[in-house]
Amino acid sequence: MMDWLLGGCCGAGGFLQWTAPAWVPLATGGASLAALALAWHRSEAGRHAPELPGEELRRGAGPPPPHDSQGPSRWIERSLVVIAGTFVTVASAGPTWIQEGARTEDGRLVVLVDASRSMGVREGEGRTRGELALARLTELPGAEVHSFGAQLRSGAPTAFDEGDTDLGGALSAIAQRYAGEKLRGIVVLTDGLDRGGLRRRVVEAPEAPLPTLLGPLTVVQVGEAGDRTDLAVSDLRGGSFAFLHAPFVLEVAIEATGPQAASVPVSLSRDGQPAGTVSAALDAEGRGIARFTLTPNEVGRFVYEASVPVADGDAVPANNTLSLAVQVVRDRVRVLQVCGSPSWDQKFLRLFLKEDPAVDLVSFFILRTQPDIGAGWDPDELSLIQFPYEQLFSSELGSFDLVILQNFDYLPYFDRDAETLLGNLAAYVKNGGALAMIGGDRSFDRGAYAGTSIAEILPVELGVAGEAVDLGSFRPTLTTAGARHPVTELTDDPAENAATWERLSALDGANLSRGARKGAAVLLSHPRLRGPDGAPLPILAVSEVGKGRTMALLGDSSWRWSFDEAGS
Repeated sequence: MMDWLLGGCCGAGGFLQWTAPAWVPLATGGASLAALALAWHRSEAGRHAPELPGEELRRGAGPPPPHDSQGPSRWIERSLVVIAGTFVTVASAGPTWIQEGARTEDGRLVVLVDASRSMGVREGEGRTRGELALARLTELPGAEVHSFGAQLRSGAPTAFDEGDTDLGGALSAIAQRYAGEKLRGIVVLTDGLDRGGLRRRVVEAPEAPLPTLLGPLTVVQVGEAGDRTDLAVSDLRGGSFAFLHAPFVLEVAIEATGPQAASVPVSLSRDGQPAGTVSAALDAEGRGIARFTLTPNEVGRFVYEASVPVADGDAVPANNTLSLAVQVVRDRVRVLQVCGSPSWDQKFLRLFLKEDPAVDLVSFFILRTQPDIGAGWDPDELSLIQFPYEQLFSSELGSFDLVILQNFDYLPYFDRDAETLLGNLAAYVKNGGALAMIGGDRSFDRGAYAGTSIAEILPVELGVAGEAVDLGSFRPTLTTAGARHPVTELTDDPAENAATWERLSALDGANLSRGARKGAAVLLSHPRLRGPDGAPLPILAVSEVGKGRTMALLGDSSWRWSFDEAGS
């Protein structure tokens, strides 16, 4: 209607429809009639109005002239009111001219690009089959592109690494995605046969229904048939998780086509760092297995990648590597406790650790020294087993999460290679292990650790002259760092935590040191004794060394804390 009023044409075959509710034009028409009546009433009132006395005097004594109430101006005014009211009433009814029509559009063109690993084969011109397929897409402007392997994905493939070619599944997915449409065509860019259910149904059950096609199907072969030389990592097996400090095996399956050597080197890396290389022998069919035995030394998720060399003329360089993610978890925390002699402190700590089912404890606390061994006694006459220190501090050291040296002096036991064994322990810590040294009359400087590899990783400085112990009773002071450290934060409330430490029993003396090492955190300090720098001497300190951690408790009577707390 508006188009017609502005000079256009509504077109043939249309119809007028009033879109407003009926009460809207009725109300508008009533208001228009009221306006017309008001205008009429005003014009009639003006016609019969009496003249004022002053006007009669100004005119003189003659009779007044007749008043023309039917003049042109009054009829024009009334006509305009009628036209305006009519227009407003019609407009409020919402007149709409509806013109129905239809047009025909071409169907969409859908392209399926094979994203299987075989599309990474290089052809004569040096480009892979996948690159040739992507180049053909420029010949199909406006097409909607999907990639397929084991399943359908929107968009062109960014990598050709699918392990399957399920063309039947891709066509079925297209039929569901574009259900109800008539496609202009379906173009498939692939280099090989269907490896999914479609080929199997055609071969085994020709009468079975095929996938519904929403348009004509065109299959374009990419690449040329022929023999290829290829070396590939076909599989990487080993499970998705492993246990800390427990050996596990990764098996790498190798497949070779074309002329190959009798064996190939297989490399393994963990998170980009080399983890070993072994040789895999190939059988007559070009298959081989490489096995890696690994022992993880830290928990977490790690990505292992197996790879074989890429030779000149390798048809598919992309399949020369394969990755596997392995989650390393803890089975139990394995602890080695070595004590120089039985004591209340040793008994308390041993029983405390044995009560925890998550702790696998190996404890040595009654040991045969070298003089005992060299005294001429027959081993069958001795009740104590020989301390296997060489085995523990060399081949078995990496199987422990924590090593505790509790009032242990190594000199009476390490008859040879003492520095080598202590160096093994220091290297174990730097590579991710943990060491705790607990005081006593055979520990720290009293155990001759100053100047050894162990002294370099402890959180306190050794080298104290004299007795190196203080026998006075004391109650350690909780430091600012100790107030928020998880080792000494006994409760969440800071005030309650401080009060708990203040009411604990006093300790029976302490080992001395030259103070905390740079970078160490002092959690408990001596209330009276000071180091060379004037700072309170540490009683409990921790530090990080390389990938590992160390702790020093410079006393041997912490059992009193548990004993007195249990008694109260």
